Amino acid sequence: MPSRRVFYVLALSTVLSMVGIFVPWVARAVLAFDLLLVVATLLDHHRASRIELQAERRPPTLLTQGALATVEVELRVSSRPVPGTLDVGTLDVELRDALH
Repeated sequence: MPSRRVFYVLALSTVLSMVGIFVPWVARAVLAFDLLLVVATLLDHHRASRIELQAERRPPTLLTQGALATVEVELRVSSRPVPGTLDVGTLDVELRDALH
């Protein structure tokens, strides 16, 4: 999934596209933002290709409707270092509740 910065640039490009209808020089700026969008997407893809993330969900053995239950999620990460360094960087993982 692309990072937030890709969606921010996409939103800005959309707003500028609407303005570009009335102001011709803004339309050229939209092309620059579109190029920035492509570069940001490629950067995200390159960064994501270095990281392998696996998640395993373990529900309790007995689930009953209306009772509280704890579902464990185990995350495993393996990462290749950035070329030319020994740094693997940091990884932020956002987890959210699911209905099932």
